[in-house]
Amino acid sequence: MIMSFIIRIENVMLVARQLLELIEDMVSNLASQGTAAVPEASVQGQYIAIVCMLRSVGHVLEKTDCAVPEEKQFLKSKWLEWKKEHIFTSFIEPDRNRLLKEFASRLQLRGNPDISHIVYADPRARNFATVAMNFDPDTLCDLHGRKVMPLFRSAIAFWQAHLEEIEAFRNREARNNDPACHHHGRPRSGRDHGG
Repeated sequence: MIMSFIIRIENVMLVARQLLELIEDMVSNLASQGTAAVPEASVQGQYIAIVCMLRSVGHVLEKTDCAVPEEKQFLKSKWLEWKKEHIFTSFIEPDRNRLLKEFASRLQLRGNPDISHIVYADPRARNFATVAMNFDPDTLCDLHGRKVMPLFRSAIAFWQAHLEEIEAFRNREARNNDPACHHHGRPRSGRDHGG
């Protein structure tokens, strides 16, 4: 007789993954702007939010998602590797710190020949005028002259890969701890032959 069963793993999405998906949507939104005049403050604000949220993925992963001791230990060992990766050390960590602590590392929106500015009257604005811009998102640079869209894509890929590591660890732990997955001390395959 052949018995088959389904391995049941509660697959709850990481909160850090939800945050990363929001970041991806924001980057996509920024990448689709620029053909119509966009307020300069809006573009700068989107950039600052994305940079800060990119670093927050790790904090959410640590403080919210990895709550059980096994996950905390696994994450701790992974952080030793992750925090040495180039995109983390050259962009994610330092740019968030410079933005929050010094208001540095923001976008360079003036003096860029690929950006045209227009000023229009706006009675709700602080100076009764809004500076808007037309731009090609792929030419946006930070104050260090680095193009930001490739940095965003690299940072998203960094988190994507590492969240997958955490999810794979969780799935292994769930299978290892599920008594329905074991038969006489060894993991069962998808089929169990018995007679």
